[in-house]
Amino acid sequence: MAQTLDSILLQDHTNIQLIIADDGSTDSSKEIIRNWTSENAPQTKFIDHAKNIGLTKNINSALPFIEGDFFQVFGCDDIMLPHKISSQVNLLMQNPGAGIIYSDMKLINADGQETGETYFQKHTYKKPVSGNIYAELIERFIISAPSVLIRRKVLDQLKSYNESLDYEDHDFFLRAAKDFTFIYMPGITVLYRVSGVSLSTAPTDELKFYKNSFLIYYQRFDNSKKYREAYISKLIFYTKKLYSLRFRDCSRYFFRAFSRTGKMIFMKYAIAALPLYLSGKD
Repeated sequence: MAQTLDSILLQDHTNIQLIIADDGSTDSSKEIIRNWTSENAPQTKFIDHAKNIGLTKNINSALPFIEGDFFQVFGCDDIMLPHKISSQVNLLMQNPGAGIIYSDMKLINADGQETGETYFQKHTYKKPVSGNIYAELIERFIISAPSVLIRRKVLDQLKSYNESLDYEDHDFFLRAAKDFTFIYMPGITVLYRVSGVSLSTAPTDELKFYKNSFLIYYQRFDNSKKYREAYISKLIFYTKKLYSLRFRDCSRYFFRAFSRTGKMIFMKYAIAALPLYLSGKD
């Protein structure tokens, strides 16, 4: 954590407001934060939650304190390169119509050693693009979230992150893409720490991922002629995933999708999933 905070302090863009929201951590994080801010940045706003409230609520608790024209959410394990903020601010200033800028990231392991790959080299199915990327974000999440910088006016319009979700990024960027263009800035701005946990090794995380993904496409369902079928296709995909994982409450999710889309396939899955309520996963 101290390494992350140091990397923010060392930005060559000096006009930076630091807001730290601790989500009820029970390790030494709070002490590290207090010691670091006292020594290095006493003007830091520290929001100390006594109990864990969840990622999206934790982020939202910090948003009212933002004073600048740009902001970003940054995790406690990653590292900003010194030019990160300045280079992105400069490019956004040159493109006043753009709302969000993102870049590539160099991957590091738990010990901070480089893996030899960048984010987009590892995830070759994600193709970074600029401009109106709404259609791309419906198809898949392509943003390297820790690398973003966001205009304040995007937040002013969207208001907050979606607290019904466990993850903040895809939903927020999908909403933003309906009204704002994105800029992909080639190059590395962040060292991104790769966890050893993956969907294939963590069944609980797998279920959480598919539940959240289903809710994103359900809640943001776009009934316009251009995008309706793309949303339905995604809902069907996540319906099948939740059913295969025997998620206890999936019938309620599928009924929702049927009511939103009118597609009988969701009704069929909802009926088939009713027995899971008594025997499936929570």
